[in-house]
Amino acid sequence: LAYTASDRIIPSDNQELILRAAEIVGLEKNPYRKAKLVYDWVTANIKPVAVQNPDRTAIEALKTKSGDAYDMAMLFTSLARASGIPAIPVAGIVVDAQRDSHVHWWAEFYLEGFGWVPVDPGLAVNLPFASRADAREWYFGNLDAGHIAFSLGWSDQKPMTTKSRIVYKPRSFAFQPIWEESGGNIKGYTSFWADPKVTGIY
Repeated sequence: LAYTASDRIIPSDNQELILRAAEIVGLEKNPYRKAKLVYDWVTANIKPVAVQNPDRTAIEALKTKSGDAYDMAMLFTSLARASGIPAIPVAGIVVDAQRDSHVHWWAEFYLEGFGWVPVDPGLAVNLPFASRADAREWYFGNLDAGHIAFSLGWSDQKPMTTKSRIVYKPRSFAFQPIWEESGGNIKGYTSFWADPKVTGIY
């Protein structure tokens, strides 16, 4: 149930999104084919763009039919959940052929009796970099070794003390917020979020 429900980053209960999901899957009942219809729609209809607003939602991506890899992963997951398919977004990095790392997002959907199936609609349309010649077909059901996941789905972190403050960086390599806690006479500090870099392959 958790993987078909709406949450902070997956608005699968939005009425506009539910109607679009119904249009996309039509009368199809097979969950694998439904997921493929959703994936094909996202990769064919969402124009790849650089997003300036880090708080932009999957609903805005749906309305404008544009977005980056984050939008495409969130939109695929939202449409899949609205179609009754358990799905979860994945946050992490993807490493290119030059060993440069890029913050990236993709998704997985669940098939009863089989397990979790990966999809990467962003790389399917060459976000954040051009990948394979057969990218659209390959990234439905396959991932390459350059994907490094840091978190699966939204995870609420609970505070340990009453004087905690929550910090969250949208569109980072992890979905969950962090509760920062300090003691003593500290009056202020700065949080620094650095993107992971690949320094070697062993």
